[in-house]
Amino acid sequence: ALLSVTLLLLPPLLLVAAMPSSDLPTLRIIKADQLPASCFEPVDPQAREQALAMIEDVKANKEDGLLKHAWRLGDLPSGDRKYTVTRDELRAAFEAAEPSLQGLLERVAARVRTFAEAQRASITTVSTEIEGGAAGQQVVPVSSAGCYAPGGRYP
Repeated sequence: ALLSVTLLLLPPLLLVAAMPSSDLPTLRIIKADQLPASCFEPVDPQAREQALAMIEDVKANKEDGLLKHAWRLGDLPSGDRKYTVTRDELRAAFEAAEPSLQGLLERVAARVRTFAEAQRASITTVSTEIEGGAAGQQVVPVSSAGCYAPGGRYP
């Protein structure tokens, strides 16, 4: 029986380590054009097509496009146009929740905050001299940002 380990180094080559149970690993070189297309596309093509159609619809139709998809996917009751909530509405919903749900939300928020703080601490402004000048990154605050949190389903 063979145990295979794939090391992806693209482009232009893919190295595959195949280890027979009694031998040392051997390496063979596979060129990129020898790989199936599925190695290059991490997203199901149908899901990508559906998502892009939704994005184009929202770009073209703005709020109406957004609402159409929210109603179709059941994220908002049909005809409901309110898709944002205020801080006070969030606070009221939290305070109206069962204590067990409040505890769960507080624990999840603490976990997310702990990771976010560690992640933020790892991202710093840096600059280094390179031949012909300098290169680096600058970390600056922004007035707004977006976040996609997958819900485990798509159209």
